Amino acid sequence: MKKFLKYSNYLYFVVAILSLIAYFTKKDMDNNFWLIMFFAWSCFGFTSMARKLFLITF
Repeated sequence: MKKFLKYSNYLYFVVAILSLIAYFTKKDMDNNFWLIMFFAWSCFGFTSMARKLFLITF
């Protein structure tokens, strides 16, 4: 469990990539919901990594 929590911030990027795949596989390219979800999950992932890096350095 401890190892899972150590790398849990990468799950944000997994969900972001799945959202991007869903965006490209939809037939209606005017639906921007999945693209917005991709950027949102990517931001969550980068924020999580930055917080973890900040806690390690200080």
